Order: sequence, then C-alpha cells, then structure tokens
Amino acid sequence: MNVTPELTLELTDRTLSRVIDLSAFSVSIETYGASTDGGFKNARIRVEGPELALQNLLIYLRGGVKIFAADDEPVWLGCLWSVIVYSSKIKYGLTLDGMANKINLIYLQQTINQQFSGAGTQAETGFTSNSTSISEYGTFEKRIRAGNLSSVAASAELAKNLANLANPISVGTTVDRGSKKAYAILNCKGWIETMSLRYYTNDTGNSAGFERNDTVTSEVLQLLGFGQAAKTSVAFTASDFIEDTSAGMLLGTAPPFNYFFVEGSASNNKAWQVVTSTEPGRKVTVTPTNVATEAAGASVVIKHVGQKIFQTFQLSTNNPFYVAAVDIRLQKNGVPGDNVIVSLYTVTGGTPDTLLATGTITPAEIPTYMSWVTAVMGTQAQVSFGSVYGIQISRGTVGTDSFLVGVDTGLNYAAGTMTLYTNSTLGWVSRPTNADLIFRVSGVVETTTQISSVVSSVGEFITGTIIDDTSGLRTLPYRDGTETGRQIIYDLARAGTTANKRLLTKINSARQLVVYQEPTSGSADDFILGEDGKLYGIDYTSPKPAHKLPYGQWAVIHALELAQVPTTRVFIDEVEYNVKNNELRIVRTRDRGNELEITELQ
Repeated sequence: MNVTPELTLELTDRTLSRVIDLSAFSVSIETYGASTDGGFKNARIRVEGPELALQNLLIYLRGGVKIFAADDEPVWLGCLWSVIVYSSKIKYGLTLDGMANKINLIYLQQTINQQFSGAGTQAETGFTSNSTSISEYGTFEKRIRAGNLSSVAASAELAKNLANLANPISVGTTVDRGSKKAYAILNCKGWIETMSLRYYTNDTGNSAGFERNDTVTSEVLQLLGFGQAAKTSVAFTASDFIEDTSAGMLLGTAPPFNYFFVEGSASNNKAWQVVTSTEPGRKVTVTPTNVATEAAGASVVIKHVGQKIFQTFQLSTNNPFYVAAVDIRLQKNGVPGDNVIVSLYTVTGGTPDTLLATGTITPAEIPTYMSWVTAVMGTQAQVSFGSVYGIQISRGTVGTDSFLVGVDTGLNYAAGTMTLYTNSTLGWVSRPTNADLIFRVSGVVETTTQISSVVSSVGEFITGTIIDDTSGLRTLPYRDGTETGRQIIYDLARAGTTANKRLLTKINSARQLVVYQEPTSGSADDFILGEDGKLYGIDYTSPKPAHKLPYGQWAVIHALELAQVPTTRVFIDEVEYNVKNNELRIVRTRDRGNELEITELQ
C-alpha cells in the first residue's frame, strides 16, 4: 500500500538557534532530494496562511531548514534560499541567487596612451566587502569580469555592484489567480551549496605544499664539487696572497673559488674565501678579514669546501606534505658531463642522517647562466611539522668542469642553515661567508586532506569534515583563488581513490561533510529496482522507505536480471522524493546524465 509518511518542517532563524513558530501556517512539503555529490540538494515547500504572515517568512532567508519523519533523524536538511509569495495579482519575494556581499572586479586597465592601440593590462580591484550584509547572511563572494576601464572607473563599477547585490535579490511579476488564498513557496538548498559562495585560495606556505627561500636579491655563486685535490705545504709570501711553491696547483679561472685553510704554521688560520685569481694556477688573493699579513715561509694545508652543499629546513606551520620536487638555482661552468643530485634527508646534529628521496638534474637541463632548475623526487617522502630536514646537493662524478649554485648571503631563511662538505676527516663546515641555499621545496597532499582544508577555510556553514575513507591519491594543493570551494571538492572527489573507486560526499545531521568511498557492487546493501519503480532490499520483500532518500548504492534492475543480460546493475547517484505521490524518482545514475530517468522509462 502506498502510504505517505507524515512529515514535519522545522525552520530556524539565521543564527540557526531559534526555531520559528509555524503554527499559523498550513505546511505542505512537496519535493526534496539528495545526491552523492554533497548529499541533500533542493527542497520545495508550500506554505499557506495570511499574506501578512507569509511576508514575515522573508526575514528568515538563509535560515536553517529540517524535514523530519516520525521518530527519525532529519530526512532532509539545508537552508532557506528563496521565499516567493503568491497573492491574487502578483508574485513577489526574495532570493539569495545572484546575491554578492564580497566582490572582486577583474578588468582591462587602460591608460590614455593605450586608447588607440587597444592594449591594456588585466587588473583586479581586490575583494571589497559589505560587512553588515556578511554579518547577517554570511559571505557571498563574486568575481565580476568587466571590460576596458580605468582604475577610477573600475572602483566605481565595483561600488555600484556591491550596493546593488549586497542583500537578497527582489523578485516580482504579475499573475492572475483570481481571489485564491495566498501562499508562499519556500525553495531550499542543501548546505553543500553554500560552498559555491566562497572562493578558495591556497597559494603560499606549507598548506600550499611549499617551503622556500627564494630571495635572490643577495645571491652569490657557490662552487659545487670542484675537482682539484687538496694541497699541502702552501707557503705565504710577505703579502696578502698565497703561492703554491710546489707549482701545478690548479685553482681555476672563474670565481668563486672556495677553500678551507685548516692547518699549518700560520698563526692566523681562518676559513678564508678565495675571491680573485691573479696568475691562475699559481697565485690567489684572499679576503683579509681579521687576518694579519703572514711572514714568508708560513704554510697551510688547503682543503676544498663545497664537495657537497647541505641546507636544513623546517615547516613553519603544521601542514605536512609529501615532497615531490626541489627547485634550486644552478649554472654550469664549462662542460661538465655528470649529473647534479638533489637529495632529501632527515637531520641529526645538523648533518644528513637518513636518505628519504633523491632527484637528478642532468647537465642538459642546466643553462650556462644562473636559473631555477627542478629536481623531481623519485619517491615522495612526507615532511612533518616539528622535524628538521635537509637538502643535499652533490655531483655524480667530480670533474674540473663544474657547477655553480645560487646561495643567499642575506641569510633570509631563518628556519635552517647551510654547510659545506670538505672530506671524511673534516666533514661539514660553515661557508667562509655564511649563506643560505636558495631553494623551493614543493609537495603534494592527499586529496581527502585537501577537502578537509577547503571546508575548514571556506565552509562557513559546514561544521567540520569526517573522512570515512582516505583517497591515497596525492595532488598539488595550490589554488589561485579562481575556483569555489564547491567546485574544488567536486573535482577532488571525482578523482577517486587508489582503489579505482569514486569518492562520494554528503552532509550529516551535524552539518559535517562526510567523505566516503563508493561501495562495491554485490554487497548485502545493494538495492533491487522492481518493475513497479520502487527500490527494495536485496531480499526483494518490502520496498525501501522512499522518504528516507535511498541513494548512493548499487541497484539490480530486476527486469534485466530476468532477461539474463550481462549487465544488470546501476549505481544510484541522485534521487528526488515526491511527497504527495510518495514516489521516489531516480534522477541520475553513475556515468549517466539526468536524461536517464530510470523510473520514468516508457
């Protein structure tokens, strides 16, 4: 027997805390639905009563809406999106469609000297808000594209739009209903639709998958792995330079030449940096910082600095990610034939400990001028907040033709230090002039973690996220602010899981976004779609309650099963319940559009 359940409506004000008394109205819930893309969708409710009382419903726009069946959790919940009042002669009301109380205008900025050429530069005003409207209704963001404007005209255009759109939009047309009783139609939307009102930006810092020191204003060159052996018995002359008295000491012909003066009879042994070469291969001058002129005959042992370069770093915020690539500044000097190896390590005592990942840069990728070059990691290792990590740069085979690495003597990176490797005896030492590596660590984040971040950032009316099933898929979390939170969640969920299943989403009764994996076909939870258009449990004895919106499951089409054809199952993506007829309409199945209305095939 087709028994329509008794349904009740609960309406709250915009604070979602005060329940509105509806006893003066006759309430008829007409339709409501849900889908696997966000859960509850639209609902349509008819309310009859005195016209003045119906007008009062306009003040509850964006208030909470719940539909209950007897002793059940809500069978539908969302918010009041529009109220349209029908009197005898006119139809009028308010809608949130088109409303915008935070606007950014994008336009083509032109100056006087560009008016004939048509040239211009794309510009943005930046978001401007109506704080009164936002405090009342929540944030409704809109990016508006305009044409050719000056900056003054763009500001005026922005102000005009904000004034016109900051509050709900009026609706009004004429009708001819005679003297029939007044009524109102309440159009409601599920809470997931409020995510369409906000743009999500994630373009800096650890949440966007970055840890970086990309300041190049104080960049100098650091030699990587120069191939000349260490020299002994290098004597000082009576001036501020040293000379290899044994001859044949090849120091190279292009700066920088970095060496470590570590032992000998000289009384002022320091970590000196060789800055110029006079008579290449024989003599070099050194920076005389805090160095007294040595007497002739004093000698030192010279060790090369920079066989490897190591930069430590830490995440600045608690937003872990998996390192996918490391960018460094590189230039080749001569024609080196070996690769540059960029490795990610854990750190103990400021030096490399456990190797986590490695990327290789070939000489063909490195120009003869200083430029950003990317090392893609062969594996993706997670870096977490509170731990210290390090980037090591080394060469495949050390040769006299070399590589130069960009380093920052301005010491703009406060979360780590750079050291240079000498040999197995001396290990890692400070650079003669301290510097930080110029680098960009970029990474990927699991898609379900990204969904949680989107909800946390722009889910103004969503109270949290429950991840029932993680995706196992990692993608770049960078977002430039041109997509809404709703679109991003849809795209991330559509990418699915490593098990080749879709991710589905819904809003629960606590207004939390639940993320779960599409169930496997053939389980005990599957439905049977009978010839009568009803959904049954797998035992095919009694129909599923249509008012509870059975969806998000596989259904065996009984007629196809009787025909013994190879494919008999569909996955139910979207349904709509007609209360008056107590009928469930399957609106959409997986991999099919709305044109396939299974329960209305003739």
